[in-house]
Amino acid sequence: MNSQDKIMKKLSFNVWAEKDERGGGRTEPAEISLIYGIGTDGLSDFERAVSDLNINEPIWVDIAPNGLRAYFGPLFRSLCRHLDFLESAAPCTLGVELLDCIAVEPKEIVTAIAELQKEGGCSSDCGCGCH
Repeated sequence: MNSQDKIMKKLSFNVWAEKDERGGGRTEPAEISLIYGIGTDGLSDFERAVSDLNINEPIWVDIAPNGLRAYFGPLFRSLCRHLDFLESAAPCTLGVELLDCIAVEPKEIVTAIAELQKEGGCSSDCGCGCH
């Protein structure tokens, strides 16, 4: 499945953080959903990382210290509500598994875009690293 198959569709993921050697293991997976490709400044690094991901296929992504906001771009604030470990400024390895990719009604797309703008998504002074 490529990025063209995902544009303007709702993607559902399991996302977890791999803990370092001291903590061992990983966090409990959190299920998140987003509409792919609605950012006004193009795809976030996260969306690029999952662009060719197939259903039930996991990937692991290493993110540098203080790089989470820039990595998730306009999605960062809404994802933090579901993934509290994202608030950390520490480097981390995220596990991501695509669960579903479904078409949505245009109204849901408009609502998601409005939500991004309300929360200070791209094209605003949000501090999310999207500029």
